Amino acid sequence: MCIRDSNGNGIIDAGDTINYVFNVINTGNVDLTNVTVTDPLPGVVISGGPIAILAVGTNDNTTIGGTYTITAADVASGSVSNTATANGDSSAGPATDTSDDPTDGTDTDANGDGEPDDVTVTDLSQPLLSLEKTASYTDTNGNGVIDAGDTMSYAFNVINTGNVVLTNITVTDPLPGLVLVGGPIASLAVGANDNTTFSGTYVLTAGDIASGGISNQATASGDSAAGSTSDTSDDPNNPTDNDADGDGDPDDVTVFDLSQASMSLEKTSTYVDSNGCLLYTSPSPRDLS
Repeated sequence: MCIRDSNGNGIIDAGDTINYVFNVINTGNVDLTNVTVTDPLPGVVISGGPIAILAVGTNDNTTIGGTYTITAADVASGSVSNTATANGDSSAGPATDTSDDPTDGTDTDANGDGEPDDVTVTDLSQPLLSLEKTASYTDTNGNGVIDAGDTMSYAFNVINTGNVVLTNITVTDPLPGLVLVGGPIASLAVGANDNTTFSGTYVLTAGDIASGGISNQATASGDSAAGSTSDTSDDPNNPTDNDADGDGDPDDVTVFDLSQASMSLEKTSTYVDSNGCLLYTSPSPRDLS
């Protein structure tokens, strides 16, 4: 049994497909013929078969298969459960068996035939979350220059990208000196986000200015009825969309550029008497007579 993500969104949701594999084994001492498999699950499509002949001690796990399209109701319930039945003929009479899930160690023998009949349960619950982290700058001393003592503010947007409710969501950030406040988020519904509960501040140091930038990532963690989940933050303003942990969700580091191109131009003047004459007046006619 496997789940195929039909729409490729990385989430188990309505429209995805469950593929079932049926392994029929002849556990008797006579050959079986005309072996068929039926499954009462509404909507399941059984393909293949019948198996014409199945010799003593042999098995067939390729002839008969099944597919089922997951519904919204299935996702809401968190699982799909079903049991199939195999029937075959022989010279000694018919044989039948209720299916067992070999991955289930319970080994319940509901029909008392000495063979387990564990129901095949497909768990559809998928706790997932996504964390976005953005940075903004405040010129704390108002001098118009990015320098030590100015403040970085961080916003955290937590998104429930799975199909179960998340609880007790926390955010941590390893950047030394960063003050993170808020949380935990008590409950976050499927598809919902929270961009107000958590926030962070950081005071720039001379070392940050010298390095020309500040880079960091946070981590969000949450619980659910189906288990825990976590995510490394992504900067939604960074289009690189690097997926370092391979979870299908980008994990771009939040980088804030502290470099600041600035210049000042001063202009002064001095006077030069190029002809050596500070004042010139024309002679009067009387002076020329």
